[in-house]
Amino acid sequence: MIRTFAWRWRQMLERGSGAGSAVLSSVGDGYRVSMPWGSLDLQVAERLATDAVYARDTGRLDTAESLLTSALGLWRGLPLPSVPGPFAAHQRARLEELRLTLTEERLELACRLGKQVLVVPELTLLAAEHQSRERLQELLGEALQAAGRTHDTPAAPRRTARLLPRQAGSGDPGKQGDRWTREERLPVPRQLPANITDFVGRDLSLSATLNALSRPVRKAPAIVAVTGTVGIGKTALALHVAHQLRSSFPDGQLYADLRNVGVQAEIPAILEGFLRTLGMRPAAIPAAASDRAGAFRSLTDAQRVLVVLDNVHEVSQIEPLLPGAATCGALITSRAAPYGVPVTGQVRLDVFSTAEAVSLLGKIIGPERLAAEEAQAVALVEACRLLPLAVRLAGLRLAARPRWTIGALADRLSGGPDGLAELRVGPMSLFDALAQVCKRLTPTQADVFRLLARHGTRIDLGTAAVLLGVSEPEAEHMLESLVDATVLETPCPGVYRYPHLFGPFARHCMPPGAARTLG
Repeated sequence: MIRTFAWRWRQMLERGSGAGSAVLSSVGDGYRVSMPWGSLDLQVAERLATDAVYARDTGRLDTAESLLTSALGLWRGLPLPSVPGPFAAHQRARLEELRLTLTEERLELACRLGKQVLVVPELTLLAAEHQSRERLQELLGEALQAAGRTHDTPAAPRRTARLLPRQAGSGDPGKQGDRWTREERLPVPRQLPANITDFVGRDLSLSATLNALSRPVRKAPAIVAVTGTVGIGKTALALHVAHQLRSSFPDGQLYADLRNVGVQAEIPAILEGFLRTLGMRPAAIPAAASDRAGAFRSLTDAQRVLVVLDNVHEVSQIEPLLPGAATCGALITSRAAPYGVPVTGQVRLDVFSTAEAVSLLGKIIGPERLAAEEAQAVALVEACRLLPLAVRLAGLRLAARPRWTIGALADRLSGGPDGLAELRVGPMSLFDALAQVCKRLTPTQADVFRLLARHGTRIDLGTAAVLLGVSEPEAEHMLESLVDATVLETPCPGVYRYPHLFGPFARHCMPPGAARTLG
């Protein structure tokens, strides 16, 4: 009877999920449910909401509104309607709160985009249904006023001062000396992207990062930098740590991805997003970037807030976004050490051990498939140079091709210079990740990087000087600049090597052209 029900469940769960999928599989004398990311509407909705926050914080209000509309479109009726018990009741309450919060954010964006007239009917209904939600009451009042319907505005609307000035002078929000407090009813900001469900290994790095951020007594904010080359797993570690520290930073967790962010325009926009998320009304946000940074530090003073700054590539990006209170923390990921930033801890990541790489591969493709080709799995992760991103892409490629053997992909990766092209799944590509790093090289750096790779993955200073046609001091200056750019490593003075997959990339995948003798 159980087998019959399992068969029926399998037909239901795997309907429309694609050929070869195995949502419900037999394991020993039981069953395992395998739910890849995106199988649940909730996962998709939370990701869309996270993307919407980033779009809003970087000034793309139309995009943010569209993303929130898509997220809210995934709600269909009451969640878990026939599931009894307190757990289901708590989840229903949580999901309803999430839906209302996203709805409020979407309506506020619509008002900022000049659509007040269009949202008045929806706001009127919601404000009547949820009279205790002050944000809805305020939005309704503002929308009615903007629509010219001042006579319809409630006589005594609940004004939710998302940030209340405590006068210490003129009360001008842009002036120093003003004190700011958050309204108690504000939702606590939790901007982190979803946790990494298949996180493996990194025990020492994980422990060091957690300890550095959760140290109870300190005189300055805990600032920890997680560094390492591209694809080494910096973001995965940072998010895994940040989610575990939720209770240590009860006043909020802020997140900003600085991968493609400059300093002049984008950083002030991110600061504006932080201030709004923490409760400052848009009209109160200072215009000058330095004043916004000061307001951010004032707002987080005596609070316990964690700021995660992901994919930092310039030190100048960091300082305006750091809290100043000793009760706060910041977690930075960067390819190079952020010199000039007062870090209290630094964790340098290296490639996986073979066991860690195989474990990640197994989490992606499934333990049965891994057990069937254990030796080939070791060969595959070694062909990936144990680089976490490469292993993940190899696993995702196998997961998308259930009829491929692990050995077949290992052979393709080891078969020649085109192996890097195999490490691509949809928009994710190892080639593109390495290329993004190399785009930041100057023309001279790119020439040196490309030219020396033709002579192996390890080279000494004297040989480099001869190949480049320059003196040893000049060659050392060039090579050290590539070390600072994290595309070369120097295990000891006068010796340089290409990290992981940068060597084959430089030899076979960088665009042809300017490589030449520089002397």
